[in-house]
Amino acid sequence: MKQRKPLGWPKYMEAKPLAGGIRYFWNAPTWARKRGCPIKSEALGTDYAAAKARCDDYLNPLFKSWLTGGNSDARRQAPVGVFDWLVADYKSAKKYTKRPPRTRSSYDRALEDVAGFKLTDGRRFGALNVKSMVRARGSTRERKGGICQNEQAMSCQNVQREALLRC
Repeated sequence: MKQRKPLGWPKYMEAKPLAGGIRYFWNAPTWARKRGCPIKSEALGTDYAAAKARCDDYLNPLFKSWLTGGNSDARRQAPVGVFDWLVADYKSAKKYTKRPPRTRSSYDRALEDVAGFKLTDGRRFGALNVKSMVRARGSTRERKGGICQNEQAMSCQNVQREALLRC
């Protein structure tokens, strides 16, 4: 029976028992090599931490860049749990991708406005941890008879509400 790899094991990294102990290697998948992947397999040594760091910081991002044709280079991955991460997760979901292009571009503009909003302490809203957000109350919710007078504030609240529901 094939053993499962531990949690956090880098993609495409393999461990091979050799005479001197365990050695780590990075190997591109066979299908990628057949398609002309320029990244060669690499011996990573005997130190797990150094091998994992090399895979996570250099080899796997390089492979992903080749795989996406360079599209993954421009985007830096947001830390897990912040609003920017939530937006990126939503944009990769089927619920978002099945929307018409015009709707998606409208959503993109709105989400960029919300994420880029500067807080009083100078931080961006997109850098906030989603769990630290609380539902807006009182004067920030400008409602009159159940209809929001400030559409941008309501849009922000809807995004915030969905973010809280997903956690």
